[in-house]
Amino acid sequence: MPTDLQPSESQTRRTSALRSVLGPVLPYLDDPGVVEVMLNADGVIWVDKLGQGMLRTPVTMLAPDAERMLRLVASEVLVELNAQAPSLSAKLPAPWGARRLLARGLCESGDTPHRAA
Repeated sequence: MPTDLQPSESQTRRTSALRSVLGPVLPYLDDPGVVEVMLNADGVIWVDKLGQGMLRTPVTMLAPDAERMLRLVASEVLVELNAQAPSLSAKLPAPWGARRLLARGLCESGDTPHRAA
């Protein structure tokens, strides 16, 4: 029986699945100076880092990988992600609870980050 100190088997599987799809951005999520990770529609990853501001990372995600990641995150935080609502702004669950993931479905290029409204 799970307790407050032991995650349920279901929670452990969900965290494992999230860790897998978050793979390309894990270094930024594990960086205590990063407060937000942003994914533009073109796959470019940006971060907002304390003391440095917005930084374009060398990381990009292919559309199928980005969609899988966003759908898992949206499901975990109980947010619907679809053609009518293509953007996501979510506080990630533990162990990344202090970080926000923002994804904008309508931006046109990776030249600047786009924050979800």
